[in-house]
Amino acid sequence: MSDGPTLVAEAGGSSTLPLVPPPSEIDLPEDWHTFGGATYHLSRRVGEGGMGVVYEARSPAVSEPVALKLIRGTPDDIALARFAREAELPQRFNGHPHVVRVLDVGRFDNGHRYIAFEYLGGGSLAAHAAEFRAPAAAAALLTQVATAVGDLHEKGVRHRDLKPDNLLFRTLPPDPAGVVVTDFGQAWGGQQVNRPTGDGQPLGTPTYAAPELLRDAAAADQRADIYSLGAILFRLLTGVVPTEVTWPNSLTDDYKTARAAEPPPPSRRFPPDVPAHLVSACRGCLHPHPDGRFPTAREFLRALTQHS
Repeated sequence: MSDGPTLVAEAGGSSTLPLVPPPSEIDLPEDWHTFGGATYHLSRRVGEGGMGVVYEARSPAVSEPVALKLIRGTPDDIALARFAREAELPQRFNGHPHVVRVLDVGRFDNGHRYIAFEYLGGGSLAAHAAEFRAPAAAAALLTQVATAVGDLHEKGVRHRDLKPDNLLFRTLPPDPAGVVVTDFGQAWGGQQVNRPTGDGQPLGTPTYAAPELLRDAAAADQRADIYSLGAILFRLLTGVVPTEVTWPNSLTDDYKTARAAEPPPPSRRFPPDVPAHLVSACRGCLHPHPDGRFPTAREFLRALTQHS
């Protein structure tokens, strides 16, 4: 399953920027690489995106493997601020069972930044969505994710790019108890010297993002995350994303207007085995206007766990 592209309205987010070199091309001694006093062995590349590349790595100072994220190319100040948020915001929740742990932050001797996260070896929900197709399994998973999102919101953090690709599992087989919210690069965490976008600029992944995020991310509040929770739940229960507006691979005004007017998916789009309370919980997230949604993740959680 592919979630589609994440919109990054900032310099440094282009996929045409050069990657940080693989280990064999880094001008450091053989396999062990020193970053400002910390030493890591880069085992293999495990992921990459518009802003960074991620390696599985090991360090003598850390008993467990880590996911070492390196920033791409030559970032500008806004891209550096985004990378800094990805390091700083999860640290407010270190020890939370469903928020990725940050173990180390620093930079190469040549100036390249890095973040060492806990290594999550169970893959993403995008890869394991079929295993959570049953309503009870989908509800159990979203219960854990919504709990984490509620905790984020209570400390003033809005994720703004919740989607299956950004929900990872600690182990295999994937277990709701081990689901982890990751990728805080587009998150909002209160006072920010460098905002990630200007007025009128979009954020998020179109098929999971609330309509207001696609128009003006600066105006979106925590209810944008509520929409994304509902979109993830709908994807698990039905096998498709909730919007029926065709994504044209560019964020056109017509697309944004259509999404802003699209009502919650009707009950007939849910399989007959989905309980009524789950249908109601899901639809309660997916109103195009924030005032039509659950006001908080806690309210969504109550609806999700209500049994008729």
